[in-house]
This record gives sequence, C-alpha cells and structure tokens, in this order.
Amino acid sequence: MLYIVSLKQMYAGHVRQAALTASQYRAASVGRYTIVVDDDIDPSNLDEVFWAILTRNDPKQAIQILERCHSSSADTTISPEEKRKYKVAPKPLTTSNVIIDACRPYEWKTEWYPWPG
Repeated sequence: MLYIVSLKQMYAGHVRQAALTASQYRAASVGRYTIVVDDDIDPSNLDEVFWAILTRNDPKQAIQILERCHSSSADTTISPEEKRKYKVAPKPLTTSNVIIDACRPYEWKTEWYPWPG
C-alpha cells in the first residue's frame, strides 16, 4: 500500500512524472501512497523518508490526490457491498491514491539542506 521511490532528478517535472507512474503500478493493485525522495535518501529508512517529507516540500505543491484509480477486492477501504455488486472479473473497483513529492525543488536543489545523517 506504500511505494517509496528514490530518484536522481534529471529535469523539472521528473519527480511528478515518476510519482504518477509508480502510483499506477497495477501488479500490486492496492497502492495507496507513493512517496518520491531524492537519491541521497535511503527509501528503506523511514527516518530519512519522513525527514525528507517534513523538510523538502511545501504541502500545497507537493501532495496530490488522484481519484478513481484502479483497485481490487483486496482493498480494505471498499465496502463489501460495493465488492459484491460486480459479478464480472476483474471488478471495476476504484479508490483514491496520494502522491507525495519529498524532493528538493529541481530549480534550486543544489542549494538545499542535505540529509544530516
């Protein structure tokens, strides 16, 4: 339900593009949150990831909610009634996803605070 992507920014908009792509990875089918961090952050270290979320973005610009994204019967936020409504497979179930840009702004990423660890 949580994807964390570490990426070396190559151009303006790269983070958002990667976040949107990762958030729609259908094989996992119930991804709910996608967080993108710079390549100096270890995506397996939640202390580093949360530090990046708290220090590297303006929430108004960094958080986006995507509506009507693919989901599955394994999604715990879809009611049993909604799941039973469809007799066909795959069921046309949807949910919302959140993407979080926890990267330094591309335009001035070299002047940003480094991970203190």
